[in-house]
Amino acid sequence: MTEPSVGVDQYRGYYVGIKAEDGSVVAGKADNKFGIPYLRASEVYARAAALPAIDVAGIDLHIGSQITELAPFEKAYTLIAELTLQLLAEGHAIRHLDLGGGLGVPYRGDNDIPPHPDEYGAMCKRVLGPLGLKLVLRMDGWRSAPDLFPNVLTALVTAMSIALVSVLVLLRNDMRRRQKAERDLADALAFRKAMEDSLVTGLRARDLQGRTTYVNPAFCEMVGFSAGELLGRGSPAPYLSLIHISEPTRPY
Repeated sequence: MTEPSVGVDQYRGYYVGIKAEDGSVVAGKADNKFGIPYLRASEVYARAAALPAIDVAGIDLHIGSQITELAPFEKAYTLIAELTLQLLAEGHAIRHLDLGGGLGVPYRGDNDIPPHPDEYGAMCKRVLGPLGLKLVLRMDGWRSAPDLFPNVLTALVTAMSIALVSVLVLLRNDMRRRQKAERDLADALAFRKAMEDSLVTGLRARDLQGRTTYVNPAFCEMVGFSAGELLGRGSPAPYLSLIHISEPTRPY
C-alpha cells in the first residue's frame, strides 16, 4: 500500500506538525509532507505492480488531525475517489481505502466543535460509497468531564471496597491471634497434664456438687479403681466402701 499526498498546501495547514526554531508548529508542506504526491500515484502504483513481492491492495490517505470541519475531508476524499477509479481502470486490484486524519477534539471550551461522527460517516458514504470498496477507519471516543453523580458513585464504590478490604484484613489478623492463643492454651494444658500424670502423689478434683472431675494415675493406683470408674461419681466414692471411711458431706 502507498500513501499518496493530496495537495497538502491547499488544506489550511491541518497536517503533520513540524516545530520551527521559534517554537511554533507549522504545517507539513509539499516539500516535507510524508507520502506520495497525488500526481505521481499512477506511476508509483504501476512500478509496485511490476514487482513480484508487492501486492497492491489499497490506498492510504492522511490529511492531518484536529480538523473541525468536513470540507477538507470531502475535498481529499473526492480526489482519492478519482484516483481510485483511475487505478482500477489501469488494472490495479484496489480493494480498500484507509482514511487517515481525524476529527478535532475540543480539549478546551474555546475550541471549535468538530462535526458529529454521523455527519462524517454520511459524507464518506456519499463520496466513497459508489466505489464499493472496504473503508478502513479508526474511531476514538471523546469523553467530556464526568458529572457529579458518577464521581460520587465512584467515590462510594471505592470507599466501600477499601472498607471491605480493611475488614477482611482485620478478620484475618484476629483469626491468627485466636489460633495462636488456642495453640498456646493446648500446649499449656498438655504440659500440665503430663506433669500431673507423672506425680507419685494421688490427685483428685471435685466440682461444687461433689462429683469427681479429675484423677491422676497415682490416685487410681492408690484406690484400685480406673479413671473411668471414678470420673463423674459423687458421694460416697466407690473405694470408701472397701475401707469403711465416710466421705465428707461438703466438697473441699
